Amino acid sequence: MFFTDILGELNFIENKEIKRFQAFQVKAGNVELRIESNSKLSIVNEKVLEKVLSQHFGKVVISYHKKLNEDSSGKFRYVVSECGS
Repeated sequence: MFFTDILGELNFIENKEIKRFQAFQVKAGNVELRIESNSKLSIVNEKVLEKVLSQHFGKVVISYHKKLNEDSSGKFRYVVSECGS
């Protein structure tokens, strides 16, 4: 809900700037926000998103993908944590 709330407040999902997203963590305190979209966010919107996420995470990386894949069970995971694995 955390990421959905932030993206919803910024209207990125409602405005269809983002189709789907995935928060990916390899190290606690850091996050890579993977965005499924046909185009990148505007520089202004990307900076706003980075600023908001930086209030909660030490390092924030935003990456863009044409398609985010489902896991091996066929389910899409919005949050993936590989911390400690």
